[in-house]
Amino acid sequence: GYVYWTPVVGSGNYEIKVNGGNSFIVADDVKAPIVFTQAGLHTIEVRFASKAYTSEWAKLDVMVYSVTFDVRDGVAAGQLLVAADDILTLPTSTRTGYAFDGWYTTPSAAAGNGKLFDDETFGAKDNLVLYANWIANKYDIVFDIDEGITGVTNGDKTEVTFNQKFTLPVPSSEEGTFLGWFSGPGGSGYQVANAAGQ
Repeated sequence: GYVYWTPVVGSGNYEIKVNGGNSFIVADDVKAPIVFTQAGLHTIEVRFASKAYTSEWAKLDVMVYSVTFDVRDGVAAGQLLVAADDILTLPTSTRTGYAFDGWYTTPSAAAGNGKLFDDETFGAKDNLVLYANWIANKYDIVFDIDEGITGVTNGDKTEVTFNQKFTLPVPSSEEGTFLGWFSGPGGSGYQVANAAGQ
């Protein structure tokens, strides 16, 4: 976040420190970025200096809150430390086989009466936990078959959903026994479904 102040005519520099730590100088500006390392109450101090005068410290107590992200089997997204009205830049996450659907206020998202969290600034008055919602990807399985096979037409396709059970059609042929569906011709590659189409 940032700390802002009203400019003082004639001042050259502004000096800022957080929680009594080492100060830093900002020249000819009315704001400075503040990086917090933990939630809780923090004291920010600002003073100005001119050629002939250095002011007393002006103190401001700021409550800092944590925004924690429960990625729910996705890639870790860390946390944010923010104060009231800070601009929020929410991270994203990734998960194999799923599309990220945003951050929600409950683990079960909209299905559990949760709200999609899309606030641009932080308006809560307590620490906040947000939950990732995932939508399983859908894929088309396209069938490539030889002549003389019945029960499936060459080029037919079936839509399947990642990590959900599916059943593929079971073709028949007078020339042999169906052993299952494979990713390559002639039983090469990996097996997609067994002889029962599962």
